[in-house]
Amino acid sequence: MERRHLTVLFCDLVGSTELSTILDPEMLADVILLYRTAMQARVAASGGTVAQYVGDGVLAYFGYPFAREDDAVRAVGAALGMIGEMPALNDRLAGRLRAPLQVRIGVHSGLTVIEARDASGAGLRTVGAIGQVPNIAARLQDMATPGTALVSGTTHALTAMDFDFTTCGTASLKGVAVPVPVFSPVRARAPRGRRGPRPFQVADGHAQEVERLYGLWAGMMAGTGTSVLLTGDPGMGKSYVSDRLIARAIGDGSFALEFKCQADAAQSPFRIVATGLRRWIVGRGGNPVPSRLDTFVGTGPEAPSLRALLCEFLSLPPAADAPLPSLTREGRLQLLRDMLIQRLGMLSARRPVLVVVENVHWIDPSSRDWLVELARQASRERLLVLATSRVLPGHEGGTHTFAHHVRIERLDGLAQERLLRGLEQAAAAAGLLPSGQGLPPALRQAILDRSDGVPLFIEELFKTVVEAGVEAGVEAGVEAGVEAGVE
Repeated sequence: MERRHLTVLFCDLVGSTELSTILDPEMLADVILLYRTAMQARVAASGGTVAQYVGDGVLAYFGYPFAREDDAVRAVGAALGMIGEMPALNDRLAGRLRAPLQVRIGVHSGLTVIEARDASGAGLRTVGAIGQVPNIAARLQDMATPGTALVSGTTHALTAMDFDFTTCGTASLKGVAVPVPVFSPVRARAPRGRRGPRPFQVADGHAQEVERLYGLWAGMMAGTGTSVLLTGDPGMGKSYVSDRLIARAIGDGSFALEFKCQADAAQSPFRIVATGLRRWIVGRGGNPVPSRLDTFVGTGPEAPSLRALLCEFLSLPPAADAPLPSLTREGRLQLLRDMLIQRLGMLSARRPVLVVVENVHWIDPSSRDWLVELARQASRERLLVLATSRVLPGHEGGTHTFAHHVRIERLDGLAQERLLRGLEQAAAAAGLLPSGQGLPPALRQAILDRSDGVPLFIEELFKTVVEAGVEAGVEAGVEAGVEAGVE
């Protein structure tokens, strides 16, 4: 058995009992097979695993066997995708059914115990999640109307920045001691190149770390480039601290580029570089900005072939009559790496440059080599390279070449109190708490006791309590928030 933070999705086919009375068993089996295949494909495309088919129900796990930082986001995206898949499935079944097929879906996140066992004695390994999480997902599915999905407050807390939701109040579910906040996802929000502030986010108590980065930035502006590795446990505020530096750089009129490593791209050469660079070059309009392409290819005689290479790398429309360099795939990647390093150095001669690479604990080998070389070059340019990581990578990752290491520590008691007071003030300003009133003392203390000095845990616990309604009490608010905070 293994403890896991899991997001469970339960999808059910509406009206299957009626189907069994009007369809020949063989035809019904064909319909169910087509439905299962379509739903399984959507789950797999989002990085989930179908754990079990329960009649015409589909039980899927996000977070097992592989855990990702955004498992809850993937699950909600899969739910919307499964609902969106139904029109195409109904087109395939046109003429066979009296009415179109519909599904309803429930999603919940939390701590479970995973049990893998041979239930049949025939060597067939089955996996099951033990605990309330699959039960709540199933209950939410029962509540959903056809063609919709419902998610718990816990899942909503983990995905509120990525989807638009309809608030559905709270529900008393069978077998669940406290009311569960319920939300229905409507649509995915547009990907953000820059993070917006988290709900209720305030200064997180890491002023010392922010000031140290500001000092290094000021030194770079004066002509001394450098590289920094920023480390801390999940939820400690690495992204917040790096965002403060990015805002400072943009405010100074400097050039800033952001790259974000992801767990599912750890074996994809240069993917994080391609994603970050494409986001900047394309901009908000959805089409490449020619002047931004020129930033990296220049205007010399080799510019047409470099432009063609960069467009191919970024999956952008190719330039007319622009031949690709006659190189192997490995040779092209090497040329791209060298070109990006060289062009960033040339750009820094005109204005200061900030390069931020987040989550380097997931960086792929090709991007790691590029980052290490860029960090080494930083001291010779007006360039600051900032990498963030959950853990201090070993020498095999090359991160020993960073000139500075800044570690974000957990908040002490006073800093936790300041953060919580700031959150209460922000919620009151937004009309979510009565002006001049904070949380009840018992509820405040419960949040502080369970947050373990982690800023994100305090924010998520507070947000869930406020969304659930302070009147719901310590148990309802904090228990929902704790599960959200665990991830």
